[in-house]
Amino acid sequence: MNRGCKIGAFAGECRQVLGVLGMFFALVLGGCGGSEPAPIETEFQPFTDSEREIRNQTVSASYRFRVGDLFSVDFKYEDELDQQYVLVLPDGHCTIAGAEAGSLPAAGMTVTQLDSIITNEFAKDYIRPDLSIVVNEIAKLQVYVIGEVMDPGLHNMPEGTMGVMQAIAAASGFTDNARRSEVLVARVTPDGFLYRRIDMNSYRGIGLQSIEYLDIQPYDVVYVPRSSLGDLQYFGETVLVNAVRVANLFWSAFAIQNMSQAGAYFR
Repeated sequence: MNRGCKIGAFAGECRQVLGVLGMFFALVLGGCGGSEPAPIETEFQPFTDSEREIRNQTVSASYRFRVGDLFSVDFKYEDELDQQYVLVLPDGHCTIAGAEAGSLPAAGMTVTQLDSIITNEFAKDYIRPDLSIVVNEIAKLQVYVIGEVMDPGLHNMPEGTMGVMQAIAAASGFTDNARRSEVLVARVTPDGFLYRRIDMNSYRGIGLQSIEYLDIQPYDVVYVPRSSLGDLQYFGETVLVNAVRVANLFWSAFAIQNMSQAGAYFR
């Protein structure tokens, strides 16, 4: 293996080590011998006891349906009732043909819970209906972009990779009050929040190609402040908790990893 390959492999491993992560980005984006300050600062904040308790609950939980998911309903004996590619609508409900209620809650339900809801509906007209829920397709992955952007909220990630600038563009760009020198990316890890404070002004002479290396993962929180962030622990206790429900953030971050718990229900 040549020297270039070894360096590439080493860099991949470094991304998993918090102590080396900041140094790696500084070398790549700031230059090995440059005197300019690194455009990225990295800090790790362990979960509080209450956050760890929520995290533990979500990690062990089964997958729950989200808006945009597609599923099918397979009846064992009444084939004429089978329904394919039922969509979880933006209001969190789904439309089931033949069900007396018509519209049934789906978002936030486990496969087992939704199975019971639909079974109870059809039990009004059929004796002991036997059905299975099959997850056909999960909704697009998303990222939170909040703060001084034109369209704050959850935004779909494109296929492939997404950079910080792409995430901000998905939120229609900065407002006039945005403090571009202190953009923050918060990421849920198994043990706490990984924060990256980014000076977006440092990239004006570098170009967008370099900024795309600042990768965004599903359910990262990109925060554009109006003023100086100050202490990151204060940020976590105020802005993050108030703008994004931590329980929902934990759930979203780990939900896709738990798809295997759906077992034979998923195809």
